[in-house]
Amino acid sequence: MTMATADKQVFSLLALLATDLPGCGTADKVAALERALGEFCRRSRCWRESLTVAMEDGATAAVLAWPCGAYASSVTLVAIDGVSVAGHCCTRLVPSRSLDGAQVLEFTHAPVSGGAWTLTLVGTLQPRRGEIDVPDWMFDRYGDAIADGAKALLKLHARKPYSDPGGAVECKRAFERGIADAACDGAQRERGIA
Repeated sequence: MTMATADKQVFSLLALLATDLPGCGTADKVAALERALGEFCRRSRCWRESLTVAMEDGATAAVLAWPCGAYASSVTLVAIDGVSVAGHCCTRLVPSRSLDGAQVLEFTHAPVSGGAWTLTLVGTLQPRRGEIDVPDWMFDRYGDAIADGAKALLKLHARKPYSDPGGAVECKRAFERGIADAACDGAQRERGIA
């Protein structure tokens, strides 16, 4: 998967905000973009990735290293040793519990005994708080909608040169349309992943 640098993405998204928000500081714009991107990913569920983890004999937890330093808001167990599974013994997804900040998937007991095994799962991802780093395809396809979400948040600020409640409503509608489109696209992609 090709990833754009976070700096390039932030710069491009800020450019989408510049003309609509005169007098708005860069820090406020970046914070609004982070919030809009998190909400976009969480609600649309469009960023889904498959991950295979090599496990040792008797292991009851898997450290999940998602692309772009992202974290999973939900995980679906797909296969153990290449065999499809449903509703297995996963107990919970533990956010940021390993030393490097990765997520950990815990099991009530080891699903396989007698040797090493592989775990394949699909996660619905979103950037970590304070991050703007997503796959290029997502940025290219939904960047305008994410920018509209940030504009909607910022235009609701009271007594600012860029305050515009009516404009915020229009931007929120565009953001919601983008989420709906991404959710539909994500559902179609999910059939190809799992």
